[in-house]
Amino acid sequence: MKYSPERIAEINAKRLQTRAANKIIEQKAEAERQERLEMEKDYLGREVMRLRTLVKELNDQSPLLDVCRQMTGRTLHTEAEIVAVSEPYVRLCGIYFLVAGDRVVYVGQSVNIAGRIGTHASTKKFDRVAFVPCEEEHMNILESLYIHILRPPLNGNSNSKGLKTAPMTMQEMLRYIGPAYDLARGIVKAQQNVVA
Repeated sequence: MKYSPERIAEINAKRLQTRAANKIIEQKAEAERQERLEMEKDYLGREVMRLRTLVKELNDQSPLLDVCRQMTGRTLHTEAEIVAVSEPYVRLCGIYFLVAGDRVVYVGQSVNIAGRIGTHASTKKFDRVAFVPCEEEHMNILESLYIHILRPPLNGNSNSKGLKTAPMTMQEMLRYIGPAYDLARGIVKAQQNVVA
């Protein structure tokens, strides 16, 4: 089949147009590939620097690590290891218990339990601790209940009958109960007579 000179010119023009479009696509793909390679190169460069720094830190710490191992039998953790296992700080608010042997010897409340227990270490004798987390608005009620029920020896006495000092007296707490108050008040009076 013979083509006219016009048709041949049209086919050649179309071929040149397709080649030009393909070349633009190839150039774009090459530019994207180069950009990806640059990004990977930057990432790998940063990673190499990070690893070099880590190796330097470990080498700098090596004598200290050996000393620590000799002195304590333990290995120091790297900063990265420490950060990896770290947990968010949570303020411990609630009621805490100081325990000596098999007895709760003191009940307290705090919005910073760990800090508060530390202040007792030099003034009270205890070997263990426990705590019950609670909202700040419930601390007076819970602490009072625990003090009145457990009667820990290191919590102060409010009178000669041995009643314990607490943020709320038993009578104040029982008022919250409503109709059962009179029944419960009788139980408290019976407890007071037993203590006397």
